[in-house]
Order: sequence, then C-alpha cells, then structure tokens
Amino acid sequence: MRTTIDQLYPDIWQQVFEYFNALELCFSLMHITKQADDVLFNINHRFCSRGLVLDTHVRILPEQLLLHRVISLELHQNNQLDNIQQCLELRSLKLIGHSEWIISILRKISQVNSSLEQLTLVVPGIGLLYNLFASIAPLLSLRRLEIYGDQLEERIINGTSFLKQTKIEYFILHSCSPMSWNDLSSMLPASTATDYEEQISATVATICADEILVSPLRLLWPNEFDELKHTIDTIAQQYLKQASKSVQHLIPLSSLGDGNCLFNSVVSLVPDSGVSAVELRVRTIIELVKNRTYYDNQFSHLVGPFNEAIRRTCNNYSFSELYEVVALDNALRCEVQSVYPYIDYRVEMKIMNAVYTPLDTSVSNNGRLIIFWTNSEDEVTTKCRPGSGGVWSPNHFVPLIRPCETPESPRKTTIKNNKVASIRSPEFSPPPNARKHRTSFSLIEESLSNLETNDARRKRQERSITNEQQREERLTADRLRKPNARENQSEDQRQLRLATDRLSKRIAKENESEDQKQKRLAANRLSKSTARENESENELRLRLSNQQKRSARKKLCRSA
Repeated sequence: MRTTIDQLYPDIWQQVFEYFNALELCFSLMHITKQADDVLFNINHRFCSRGLVLDTHVRILPEQLLLHRVISLELHQNNQLDNIQQCLELRSLKLIGHSEWIISILRKISQVNSSLEQLTLVVPGIGLLYNLFASIAPLLSLRRLEIYGDQLEERIINGTSFLKQTKIEYFILHSCSPMSWNDLSSMLPASTATDYEEQISATVATICADEILVSPLRLLWPNEFDELKHTIDTIAQQYLKQASKSVQHLIPLSSLGDGNCLFNSVVSLVPDSGVSAVELRVRTIIELVKNRTYYDNQFSHLVGPFNEAIRRTCNNYSFSELYEVVALDNALRCEVQSVYPYIDYRVEMKIMNAVYTPLDTSVSNNGRLIIFWTNSEDEVTTKCRPGSGGVWSPNHFVPLIRPCETPESPRKTTIKNNKVASIRSPEFSPPPNARKHRTSFSLIEESLSNLETNDARRKRQERSITNEQQREERLTADRLRKPNARENQSEDQRQLRLATDRLSKRIAKENESEDQKQKRLAANRLSKSTARENESENELRLRLSNQQKRSARKKLCRSA
C-alpha cells in the first residue's frame, strides 16, 4: 500500500486543497517521490521502537521485529524472547517474573548492553535481595531502579551497599524498607541461644554495614498538642500531678501499651513520620550493642546487669527500662528527658528524673523528647495496688507535650474593664492673684505622688475582689510583658532595676516574721531540689565546678 497523494484519490485531494486556496501545496505533495514511503515504512531503520510489550501470550515473534532498534521494552516471564542480547539500544526495561528468571535476564543484558538507564522489576516475592542486587551492579549506566513486590515477604540481608558503586540517582523499593525493620524475628537471634552475645553482635554488624538502611532518623517534634493527631491519656494525667511542678502543665499523650510503649510513644507523638515501633527498637538495640561499655559502666549498678537487659530488649513487645530510654536519645539524636512521678520515691531513683543528651556532641541536636513513666491502671485515686504488694511501679510510657497556645479573640475580662468605676472630678481653688501665681515643682510632685498612691490603692482593691482565674490571667500577662520590657532596656536601666530588686528583697527579708522566713527557706530548698532533678549532665558539672570555685575562694579568705 502506498501513501503518497498522487496514488490516493488525487482528484478528491485537489478539490480539498482548492477549497482552502492551497493548490500549490497540493502539487508539491503530489510530486513526493518514493523516499517518502521509505521513511514511513522505516526501510532505512532510522526509527526506534518504544513501549514494546512481550507478555506471556506472545508465542511467536514477528520476523520484521528489529530487536537492535528497540529502546523501551516490557518483558514477561515464559515468553519466547531468548535472544535479548540483540537489544543493543535498550534504554528502559521492565521485567515481570520470579527472581531467578530476572537474574538470568540481567546477566545476559550486562554482557552486551551498556546503555540501559531505567530498570523496573516486578516480582511476586522479593526474598533475599543480595543476589538480585549482585546481578544489577554490572549495569553501570543505570540511573533509575524500581523494585516492586506483590507480597510482603521481603527481607534485606547485606542491604543495598552496591548502590555506592553505580550511578543510580533514583531508587524505589516498594514495601521492602519497612519490612527490613519490622521482621524482627528474622534479624535477631533467639534469646535462649548459648552464643547469644556473639550472634547479636554479628547481626548488628551486618545491619550497620548498610549505610542506607541505618541512615540517621531526623524526626521533627511538634511544638504543641494537636487535637487532630494526638489523644490525651487521662490516667497518665492523674500520675502527672505527682511529678515535678515544672512538667505538670504538659499533656500526656496516649500510646499503645503492647510492650513497645516506649517506642510507641515516639510514634504517637509524630504519627505522620512513617517510623514504626519495631524500627525504633532495632535502632535502640544497635545503639546498646555499639556502646555497651558506656551503658554497662553508667547504669548496671543501678538498673541491673547489662547482658540481661540486652537479652530482654531483643524480644519484641518486651517492657523497656532506663537502658532503652537513655539509648533512645542517641538513636534519635535528640535530648530525652525522663520524668518519673514522686510515688514511693527513693533517693536512688534520681536518675529517673534527668535529661540525657547524645554521646556524639558533633552532630546537631534534634530537639527534646519528654518521656513519662506511668501505669496503665489508675492506682493514684484508688490507692489499690494488688499486683505489686502495695508498692507502686510503672508499666507504661507516654510522651509529654506542651498544650496548645492558640490565641483567642482579643478581649479583656478583667475587673478593671468590667467594673463601673466612679470618676472623681478635681476641684481647683484659684489663688487671689492668679496672674502672678506660679505652680511650684513641689506641688506638682505632691500631686503626682497622691495620684500614684490613689492608683496603687485602687489596684489593690481590684485585686482583692478578683477570682483565681482572673489572678492567673493577670500574672500570665505580667510574665509575658516583663521579658519584652527587659529586652528593650539599656544597661543603665538594667543596673537600676537589679539594684531596686536587691533593695526590695533585703527590706522584705528584714521585715518578715519567723514563720515567713521558714516558709521562704523551705520554698527555696524545694525550688533548688526540683531544678537539680531536672538539670542535664552538663548543667550538673557546671554547678559542681562553680561550687568548688566558691569553696576555694572561701578557704583563701579564711587563710588570709
């Protein structure tokens, strides 16, 4: 069949072109020679085949199919294409079949083809990826790799370290990366094995060899409570009332209590991050094994033997202890504040109320995670502890977060604005000779003093009739206003303010009674104790260093 105009009804085409006043174009097209048909039929092989699909229904390949001109191919298993080595110009390839068949095809292609840039693999079950990756590694021209599995039975061993030897820019591994963390039983040895420590060390070394798999997590902690994402734990709220006053304003979030509650606390705090509790457990195990000497020396005499702790931690859904809490800050590269309620509290439990920082100080800090030790049963209000012999013990972890501070519509509900106050109109008595009279500065100062005294008296009266909520609102507004005022004051104003504060405190101490003095000293001791319980290790070292310096100065003064 010919397609030139001179053989396809020329009289009709002439009328069409004449209608559009394009007869000259018609005569030009009618004189197109045989080369036009040669181009259309690809006789000179100038065109390449794209989007060629050879599925399982293709039994016989056309004789005219030029494999060396195919640049895009989709190939299914059990087809009749045995000479794929002829696809020399192949740029994009999609293989659908079992891993063994895919590996054999890739080996054939790697022997002759050096132009393949995109590879897509669809397999019913990926299984072990090591052999599959080994067959892909020789394809040095590859830029994009996609692997899809129809079933969730994937498992990564030795990982994807081959990627560093290629030029791959895009790598998609569908449903495989999460499974490499969640399939905990396949990665960790049985806790009853005799050579358990050697096995877990070898397994951790294998996982750490894959830099892509164990790349650092960078979770973005929310600043405040979000009712669309978070749920409040009402039982933990009761226990939080028994904790330090510095954290009682925070909100405890619900976390799944399946034994992984420490790691579920992170998941409930950032539910959109895609991180799983099992991944966090495995990362914590890796941290414990890598720095076992540090954890053993720091906590074994307080928490218990480290070997037993690591054996317990490797069992999924097992309850966590302080080892895991401290190791989690290194796994997440953030500070972790441990908060323990003052219930059956003992001195040695001070380490439960502390801030732990990552060991590697060279990495950037990723904020602070606050973990609260609580119980899934309400034993605070009931005072019933049948399962622990009357002694309270935690069995649950929840995260703490700041409450939402979304500002409401600007309005004031203070007594000052709602109260109907009488306005006093001052009456002036002019002197006999008003023209010659000059107001002295002493009279102005006296008037201002009277106004200030009356204003202070009015404020005291208003405060005496305010309720507790209005008082808290006033104090909160004062606390917000004072920092802003202090930021804008000069150095002279700052020194004057500090001197006034010192004088005011000294006068108040001199005029206080014995009961007021004892209450003040007790409040100071409680404040210092609370601050020391919540201080970090760096703050502790700084405080002890300052104490030593003060002691040394006192000794020098006494000797002098």
